[in-house]
Amino acid sequence: MRRPNILFLLTDNQRADLLGCAGHPLLRTPDLDRLAARGVRFANAFATTPVCAASRASYLCGVYERRLPVHVPYPAPGAAYSATSYPTLLKQSGYRTGFVGCTGW
Repeated sequence: MRRPNILFLLTDNQRADLLGCAGHPLLRTPDLDRLAARGVRFANAFATTPVCAASRASYLCGVYERRLPVHVPYPAPGAAYSATSYPTLLKQSGYRTGFVGCTGW
């Protein structure tokens, strides 16, 4: 069986209803709407913290921010967390992985 392609798009702490495809009356997000129509959109998703770098680290590592050593001035979470992050696990399973954007690290 062929493995699915995975594209994870994250905008910093944006509410799930702030997209055109979510029915927002003012916002127009045609490119995101097209992607959502062909994939999965999480309509009930939450950020674990309002701090952007810590929030991204939480998504990548799969643990709450309070368990991560990510605080101002935003050090990287460290090898213990990156070894079990979902991008590392996908790469170990044969996926090609990449990251584009601001890490804050």
